[in-house]
Amino acid sequence: MEKLLSFKDKNKASFLAPLILNKFSQKPEFSAHKLKIDFFSINEKYIKSDEMIKPIYKLEANSFVGPLLKKEAVKRVGSIDTSFFILYDDTDYTYRLFRFYGPGYLITESIIYHKTSPDNKIPKWKKLYGMRNEIRFFKKHGKPFVYIPLFLKSILKFIINYGKFSTNDLLKALFLEIFIGNVEFNHNYIIEKYKDLYN
Repeated sequence: MEKLLSFKDKNKASFLAPLILNKFSQKPEFSAHKLKIDFFSINEKYIKSDEMIKPIYKLEANSFVGPLLKKEAVKRVGSIDTSFFILYDDTDYTYRLFRFYGPGYLITESIIYHKTSPDNKIPKWKKLYGMRNEIRFFKKHGKPFVYIPLFLKSILKFIINYGKFSTNDLLKALFLEIFIGNVEFNHNYIIEKYKDLYN
């Protein structure tokens, strides 16, 4: 926290983020720190492991693991969008802080340890929510042109994940979310159905 608060331009930042290290592997979890949200490729740009050479990086979004949020920015942006369940709730919120108040900053000398699995593996049932929420995020913040790359990317994810999830659940997660929006899951149903895919 001392390293974050010593940042000289902290009054202009909407949030300040520490570098997230996996507690077990001691390796940075770069996907948590989003340098840029790219709406043309429907993707987030992260720091590459061999390119982290600067003490400070300007961010457009970040994980909720350890950031300090500017009180004035929070008042301006408001509350978390609870329709993002499990994944992308933090990306959506910090991206709104960036858009409506100002950029966030990663202070690489500030370290926080994230108690995730040693290989940073995400349970497969969470990935189902992640696929849905990625679509939800880009639809929410992007222009109408994002529908075409979203649809193509969803087809690719459908092919990759077919067999790991039921066809019906994937359709809800990927395709229906694009065209209908706000598709909800029965959380207990998803947990029970895919508990064998947890690891």
